[in-house]
Amino acid sequence: MAGGIRVLHIDDEPGFAEMAAVHTEREDDRLSVEAATSASEGLERFREGGFDCLVADHDMPGQTGIELLETVRETHPDLPFILFTGKGSEDVAERAISAGVTDYLQKRGGTEQYALLANRITNAVERYRLERESERTRGQLEAILDHSADAIVTVDADSRIRFANAAVKELFGHDPADIRGQRLTRLMPPREREAHLDAVARYLDTGERTMDWSDAEFVGQRADGTELPLSVSFGEFEQDGQRRFIGIMRDISERTQLATELRQREAQFRQLAEHIDEVVWMSDLDAEGPSYVNPAFEEIWGRPPETLYEGSTRFLETVHPADRDRIEAALDTRTSGEYDETYRIVRPDGEVRWVRDRAVPVENDAGETVRVVGIASDVTERTEQMRRLETLVSNLPGVTYRCRNDRAWPMEFVRGECESLTGYTPEEIEDGSVMWGEDIIHPDDREAVWNSVQDALDAGESFEVTYRIRTADGAVRWVWERGRAVDVTAGDSRVLEGFVTDITAHKRREQQLEEVNTVLSTLVETLPVGVLAEDDAREVMVVNRHLFDLLDLDGSPEAAVGDDCERLADEVSDQFDDPAAFVDRIDAIIGAGDPVDDETLSRGDGRTFQRSYRPLDLEDGDGHLWVYRDVTERTEREQALEGLTHRLESLHRATGDLLAAETHAEVADIGVTVAAEMLGLEANAIHRYDDDRAALVPVASTELVRELVGEPPTFTAGDSIAWRTYQRGEAVALDDVHADDDVYNPASAIQSELQVPIGDHGILIAGSPTAAAFDEQDRLLGELLAGNIEVAFDQLERTEQLRERERELTRQNDRLAEFTSVVSHDLRNPLNVASGRLELAREECDSEHLDAVGRAHDRMEALVEDLLTLAREGGTITEVTEIDVATFAQSCWENVATGDATLVVDTDATIRGDGSRLKQLFENLVRNSVEHGGDDVTVTVGDCEDGFYVADDGPGIPPNERDQVFEAGYSTQPEGTGFGLSIVRQVAEAHGWSVRVTDGPDGGARFEITGVERVGQ
Repeated sequence: MAGGIRVLHIDDEPGFAEMAAVHTEREDDRLSVEAATSASEGLERFREGGFDCLVADHDMPGQTGIELLETVRETHPDLPFILFTGKGSEDVAERAISAGVTDYLQKRGGTEQYALLANRITNAVERYRLERESERTRGQLEAILDHSADAIVTVDADSRIRFANAAVKELFGHDPADIRGQRLTRLMPPREREAHLDAVARYLDTGERTMDWSDAEFVGQRADGTELPLSVSFGEFEQDGQRRFIGIMRDISERTQLATELRQREAQFRQLAEHIDEVVWMSDLDAEGPSYVNPAFEEIWGRPPETLYEGSTRFLETVHPADRDRIEAALDTRTSGEYDETYRIVRPDGEVRWVRDRAVPVENDAGETVRVVGIASDVTERTEQMRRLETLVSNLPGVTYRCRNDRAWPMEFVRGECESLTGYTPEEIEDGSVMWGEDIIHPDDREAVWNSVQDALDAGESFEVTYRIRTADGAVRWVWERGRAVDVTAGDSRVLEGFVTDITAHKRREQQLEEVNTVLSTLVETLPVGVLAEDDAREVMVVNRHLFDLLDLDGSPEAAVGDDCERLADEVSDQFDDPAAFVDRIDAIIGAGDPVDDETLSRGDGRTFQRSYRPLDLEDGDGHLWVYRDVTERTEREQALEGLTHRLESLHRATGDLLAAETHAEVADIGVTVAAEMLGLEANAIHRYDDDRAALVPVASTELVRELVGEPPTFTAGDSIAWRTYQRGEAVALDDVHADDDVYNPASAIQSELQVPIGDHGILIAGSPTAAAFDEQDRLLGELLAGNIEVAFDQLERTEQLRERERELTRQNDRLAEFTSVVSHDLRNPLNVASGRLELAREECDSEHLDAVGRAHDRMEALVEDLLTLAREGGTITEVTEIDVATFAQSCWENVATGDATLVVDTDATIRGDGSRLKQLFENLVRNSVEHGGDDVTVTVGDCEDGFYVADDGPGIPPNERDQVFEAGYSTQPEGTGFGLSIVRQVAEAHGWSVRVTDGPDGGARFEITGVERVGQ
């Protein structure tokens, strides 16, 4: 890369930016790094100009690195900006990417990080300069195309020029006006003229063309007699009934010169692309494979670019099978400028990586796309971060999903309690083995669910649906779903996101209520009532026996079918107080056609009937339905029933208020009010059980209670009927409390009481100065009210427990975030400064003390890394895969400095686990064996019952220390961090496993990890 690179490094840590500048410049002599110690100073220096790249920390006083990035992007949207920070988190990375950061690099221990930083700087600046050079090149090409000259002429069937544009003079030297009317051969050398005229005549006679009209090559002749090569495009049209031809002529010599220049530009493009870390590719439209791929392809794809040229590897073969169809379909969009796809590739060694691939069409001077140029970037790390976020989603109750808006509901993303809800794994649903719409939604509900969702989407609203699903074992469950359209790609093709939760228990309660209502309806319908149905001609259609009995009719219901209803009305009218009014009212009701309910009819014998009417919509016309009932003996019962119904309805309405109450006192106040106003228990009180006092303490009472007994008493064990009732847990109605030996106050004005326990929470007591004031109905209603109050109390206690749990989790998370911030930034920055200064000091002097300082730095860095592992990784696992224990243990062994130690692997087990976390477990166990057993120790990995073990032949661990070795910070080695075995236990427990230490068969220590499920068991 020609030219130096001027870099501004901004970091608020004293001395860090200067020290980093020294090490970064050493890595590449093209780099010139200047330091600033605050965001404001850096911004002021930057505005002076001349910098090719900015490097900044994130946590800085006054203005963070991301805020500084946003300010820079306002005026320099593409200038390289690298966030080099000690505080690394998914949130910081995501916000930095959104703000347009060029690169994101986390500070590490040691000076090797500066080589990485220098490499990132040079790559970013190279890309930036390449993009600017590409823009300049494009501008130059557009200028050439804008000023290219095309001579256009039209000729008639006699080959005489009818029109010539101004460019003809520039190309041929003839004034357009001078050549109009002359033959086109005027613009040709004499040797070409006769052949041209013969070809025209032959075409006019036969329609046969002797050349390609779209791009024919001719030799032209200028006015001065000089010749020039031409490219001519012909077209034919009709004007005023005459055949006309149009010719567009271009100087081929200039096009040839332009083609040469374009080849030079392409060579320059390839030269620049050779040094870019991202994959740069170029493809001609008529070619099966790419015409160019830069060397970065091998770094990301793991394959030489030549394999694509030779045809031994097709591009789609490298794409993950799950993404292949989608990418193959998307390739057609490359020429439209809309190709921007993220997909997985599979390297030859089986490793899967994520890439983002973008393409830009390249057009020729005619505006036609002739090739496509693209850039592919490795986005594996960012994609893995998103997968970790998805893990958080997976912990939500219910099922979170993303799917295409299709009747089959093919899922692209499923997380949460999928298997416990449906019996299917998320993998079965995501890979299409199981379709939500076809295999899970109950067949009887599919159409209704689809229509409800589409209606909501058409209205631009989110949707809520309740439906049945059929689980893998055939069981039927009810679910509630809420979702929305998050992306409209084309036409009716939409992407939906939503949440599904199990409401089977709730639905069962609803069904039970519906069954109760059905039973009540059946009871009402089967009550002894007289029924008469007549048709439009007022003839009997149906009549029952009870109506015959009520009206003392002769004959039978069966024989009455077809009788004249008007005649029947006249016959029975004299049974009522006003016979004429009885008949006239029937005619009036039929004439109005409106329903009538429970119209009262008085009979001469003192009995009372009720009559109801409903118009009928029959196939042959209108009909009439009459219902007669004798209500003489039921009046009092109905009045009593109405009273009970009113009290039940009032109690039902009050339930919502009880459940909405926010304190126990508020629940109790509502409870005594409901008991008094809605149940008629005017003198009542609620006593709550107090654990501290072991007593039933009054918390709410009505005014009448205070008038009768004063302030309600507090009851304790064995001192009252109330305490006895509370302990037994059964409601009682006491006709005479003074006759009971356990009466609390023999002198009380209260004669009778209703006592109803409220679960374990307390008791509801209603009293009356009248004996036997409470009946079975009062007891039943009291129990219903007490049950609702108990539910409200239970809800308050659960809510308080949840709130306290949320508060505790918030406090823990805040402490964890503060701890990791201090460790990763406030401790690591000074440690980096010290390490950097140590390297400089070693160049100036040679002292054994410097080696001791270096070892101390290494130990501090190891402590920081182990602390961050414990704090950040925690007890979580991310992606669980199948792991071959033998191969995995060998790869972990190679990552640890083991000296002359020996590894023996005696297992063929395959287990399921998180590879990154399991790597921590194996490497820490190996490191522990080497540190305590020496360089010649033998480490064995083998099977044990319900798991595997890692053992060594070292000195072992005394029995009295085996529980302590897993504690954080415990170490018997001066150079040890004390966190290695703590991390081992943490990883095991995160998988649901157990770990213990015991003696090995040859002495030494043996760590057994159990509770491990083997694949295939």
